[in-house]
Amino acid sequence: MLFERRSLSAVIGLRLADGREVVVKARENEGRAAACVEAQARLAQRGFPCPRPLTPVTAVGTLAVHAEEFLPGGEMLRGGSPDVAVRYAAVFARLVSELTEVDVEPPLPNPRWARWDHTDPGLWPSTGFLDERGPERGACGW
Repeated sequence: MLFERRSLSAVIGLRLADGREVVVKARENEGRAAACVEAQARLAQRGFPCPRPLTPVTAVGTLAVHAEEFLPGGEMLRGGSPDVAVRYAAVFARLVSELTEVDVEPPLPNPRWARWDHTDPGLWPSTGFLDERGPERGACGW
């Protein structure tokens, strides 16, 4: 195993017997993963710098699971400077531009963090482990 991370999904990096390094992702199967992975595949085909999916999404119990190529390297941009904001905005603009040429079914329902039409009590839909941490933990400090 190369690495393992868990949050709203599980992400596991593996080295296969033939030496290839891949990433396996598993998340709650809400029915949206297949459309997201299909869009990701189309973006990779168009040259957008994202991992190429290696498998379709497969239901495993209550999870949606797929594998994609491992692209090591790079670094997370941190901070709130105008330079960081401009760099993120440029990548986001390119992503949105590329997606206008990608025709896939809408990935519904919306992800939890953008689910304006939820039926849970309160302003935001409940998110298991995040709700257990309390409102102060993990929130932005601005």
